[in-house]
Amino acid sequence: MLTEKNLIKAGYRKLLKADAPSLPERCVALYQKKVLTPEGATAYFINVYEYSRQVFQTIGLPDDVVDVNRFTVKVHLYTRDDTVEVSLHHTPEHTPKSVELFFAKMYLNLGCVPDWYNQ
Repeated sequence: MLTEKNLIKAGYRKLLKADAPSLPERCVALYQKKVLTPEGATAYFINVYEYSRQVFQTIGLPDDVVDVNRFTVKVHLYTRDDTVEVSLHHTPEHTPKSVELFFAKMYLNLGCVPDWYNQ
């Protein structure tokens, strides 16, 4: 499962809302990891958004459902012609490693190129 502890241990950098005011509404933190190509270029960033527990608790969801739905994963991938934003809906089986493998496979299978904006 994605948790703050697991993300930090896997090398994700944590940014709080105060440090990144452009975060989505009700988002309390962003965990971000830069992924490099074998040549050292920035391939993409994995962005894991953590939402406030209160958002889900106010609609009466049980704690185990709240814990699963608190995190949203997004990545921007680039091809020679397009930018693709991919959102991964979190499940209890996701770990930082499984998320990283998912996006690494997607990067290769789509024939992506390094991040145009962060070189």
